[in-house]
Amino acid sequence: PNGKGEHVWLKGSHNVSMTIPDSPANDNTQFQMCNRYKGMFKDGNRNGEGTFFYATGASYHGNWEENVKSGWGAFTFEDGTVFEGKFENDRPVSSDEEVLQKVRNGIIAAPVTPVTINIDDLLEEEPDRDKSLRQVSNLLLRYNTELKSVYRYYSLQKGGSLPNLASNTFMMNIAQFWRFVRDCNMISKDFTLSRVNSIVLQAKQNEEGLEFGHFNPKSMLLFREFVEGIVRVAHYQYHDLPALERRVHHHIQNNVLPNAGKVPMNDFRKTLESDEAIAFVSKHEKAIHKIFNYAAGTIFTPDSPYTDTVSGREFLKMLKDCGAIGDRLSLRTALSVFCTANFPGDSLTEEDKEDGATIPSQSQDDFHALQTELIFPEFWETLCKCALTWKTNGINAANAEEGTEEHVEVELLDAITEFLETVIFPYAPAKVDLGPEYPRIVPPEPQKEPSDIPVPPSNTETPEVPAEA
Repeated sequence: PNGKGEHVWLKGSHNVSMTIPDSPANDNTQFQMCNRYKGMFKDGNRNGEGTFFYATGASYHGNWEENVKSGWGAFTFEDGTVFEGKFENDRPVSSDEEVLQKVRNGIIAAPVTPVTINIDDLLEEEPDRDKSLRQVSNLLLRYNTELKSVYRYYSLQKGGSLPNLASNTFMMNIAQFWRFVRDCNMISKDFTLSRVNSIVLQAKQNEEGLEFGHFNPKSMLLFREFVEGIVRVAHYQYHDLPALERRVHHHIQNNVLPNAGKVPMNDFRKTLESDEAIAFVSKHEKAIHKIFNYAAGTIFTPDSPYTDTVSGREFLKMLKDCGAIGDRLSLRTALSVFCTANFPGDSLTEEDKEDGATIPSQSQDDFHALQTELIFPEFWETLCKCALTWKTNGINAANAEEGTEEHVEVELLDAITEFLETVIFPYAPAKVDLGPEYPRIVPPEPQKEPSDIPVPPSNTETPEVPAEA
């Protein structure tokens, strides 16, 4: 091929291990099978300007000739160190001896220094900038091994319930980072996933992958960016603590280390990430995106599908406009589902449990959630939980009419399929153009309440009263 393109070295079958990369079974072969090049080609070779993303997190951006680095370029090591200069025959022409030695030894060598992070904006708030930087650097050095293990663990996990999310590349994508964030209980009504995402993007070195939107789940995150993201999240989430080092230390000790890689996957998420469920999403992905954009008040654009967010209020309005709100799914129930799906820190009260409730009772805090913003994967998972509630309530109502109390286990995928194909898609508002494969059903005119039905005017003539004798 000639011109601009992308070449991805997918996971191979030779000498592949599913363990964390510290295992001796993981040699250079597996790492080489996970590299990626994006740039110019000539006769099938890397030629001209391009970027090579190594599986370890290192990268090279610059000029190529016949598959080797040649000319001016910049090599970024896993620890954030950057060498910029001239290359010949795949090697830097001149540099300090330490950097040269790193290149000659191969990019897969583990860094011997803590990662280089850029937190100048955070240090501006510190009374002693240099002291604070030393404290944070020492803290990251202390936890460097644990953070690398966490990074590698999540880079091997599925990214979520959306199709075409690569795993086992030894480089974390944003979707895998979202899983890490949720596992570590970083999300709340006041500290949403969309906000965490925006904070972490401040650590990204380049815009690669963000052309599809700032919430693109496939955008990659280097280890350096991952660590800086943790520091930045800690700064904002625990800003009441008096020093940056204390915020980061509290965050790592109380959120990251006790939870990362230790949260079992529940049945709901297992089903949502099954091959069958992902195939369903892949089949209807464009239509689901259009429903999402309708809720957000924007227009779906295939080139940048991950740019918008949907508030709780907009989500409930979308359900109502699509005919999903009714006896089987009330607005109040939908709001509770919205809260429990996205803010798992909210739990059932003892009173809820005594009443046999499966979702927390309504509180003032739930109405505060109407202003919180969902990114697309959260929107999809919340819609699936609404489908499960809708299907379950429908079965329970039918059983009640028949006078039976039989408990029926509802299959999540069946509920999602029925909910979308019989409610959301066919009753979507006319302005949502889902395409000819999704025929619309025009909803009947709503019946007027008895108090709204006009009453014929009564005879206002006063009857004649007989005169007294």
